[in-house]
Amino acid sequence: MREEWSLQLMQKTVRTEISPGVWLRVISTNKFIAPCFSISFLTTLEKEKAANFALLPNLLRRGCKKYPDMEKIAFELNALYGARIEPYVRKKGAVQCVGFVCDMVSDQTTGGEPVFRKTLMLLSEILLRPYLVDSVFDSNYVAGERANLVDRIEAQINDKRTYAKKRLFEIMCENEPFGLSELGDIETAKKIDAKTAYSYYEEMLSSCQIEIFYCGNENADTVEHVVRESLGSLRGINLEKPNATPPAIGINKEQKNITETMAVSQGKLALGFRTTITAESREYPALIVMNALFGGSTSSKLFLNVREKMSLCYYASSTLEKLAGIMAVSSGIEVQNFEIAKKEILKQLEAVKSADFNEEEFDAAKKSVLTSLKAILDSPVQLEDFELSQAVGRLPYGPEELIFATERVDSHDVVAAAGTVTLDTVYFLKGEEAK
Repeated sequence: MREEWSLQLMQKTVRTEISPGVWLRVISTNKFIAPCFSISFLTTLEKEKAANFALLPNLLRRGCKKYPDMEKIAFELNALYGARIEPYVRKKGAVQCVGFVCDMVSDQTTGGEPVFRKTLMLLSEILLRPYLVDSVFDSNYVAGERANLVDRIEAQINDKRTYAKKRLFEIMCENEPFGLSELGDIETAKKIDAKTAYSYYEEMLSSCQIEIFYCGNENADTVEHVVRESLGSLRGINLEKPNATPPAIGINKEQKNITETMAVSQGKLALGFRTTITAESREYPALIVMNALFGGSTSSKLFLNVREKMSLCYYASSTLEKLAGIMAVSSGIEVQNFEIAKKEILKQLEAVKSADFNEEEFDAAKKSVLTSLKAILDSPVQLEDFELSQAVGRLPYGPEELIFATERVDSHDVVAAAGTVTLDTVYFLKGEEAK
């Protein structure tokens, strides 16, 4: 990629540290009717901690000191024109992110009633003044959310396509935080009690990096004032920048080939690849176009050739984990087609590496990427998720800069990006009858 593209890509975004370890990102715009606000607590994924942190947002949302149950909280939210405060748990690279996403009507539509301020004051009650019994969380609330968390973890196995990808990452990254689930493991989840949950709540407030995001029509000064008023007591720590696994580990180590059996009617083939390119690399725009050309769009080689033309897969697609330097292929196949399907998937990657694609294929891939990137600008929810990823990866560019750089990617850039991709792990989930 030409140097001037990378210079444009690396334009700085506005992100302010308003307290130690507490960062605020504001996008002031009249484009959206409903403002979006989020607060995220970031910590490096660790097996013994993941389930405990994953429990906290839903537990806190059960009730607080001022509004001790969900019914009373719902009443307050309804009084705020149906505002929402929703708990979430996400994984961004090697980092677990837990917190709340809020949306509300704009103050301009309520005759001046400060809905934004009131929503954040309610959020502060939920987050900072939880409902306690004997100085710890209510054991009944903990038991309920513990059961819900266990159900969520167990439910991951029900969607076999998602499960196969999860297992791929667990096997591929068995000694890396990225291989862990953001929900944690069942064994740890089942052991959580009121005292344990409260100790992790205290840890969350004292040892996480805190990222606050706002997108709406309020200006940055107003947002910062309201945040300081409602959440100003928060203090965090700045995490060390998470790094992707050094590419040499994925390239030089022995390739993993794992087959597991389960009661499935359709085999699930998942392939994990390492790449030297991550979202902070100047070659990243070329990588996302390469991924679209290979398997990340309905005009891709995997879709048109392996799925449509050869009918080897019920589905076949590739995705990027931009903070981890990983590309994954997911496919559903007949068990007897395992070898030929794997061979053809790898053949399509080699075709991209050897520039065996025409201008029409390249243009379709590039258009697909640009359409997806531009869609981010039209959705406050997508903007919030994009900005959280950027914050985790310490990435200083926004969607506009990424669009600018992607528009200037050419076929030579794509071939070069494909050349950095190396197969690391093959995971196959097949039916028990096919042992």
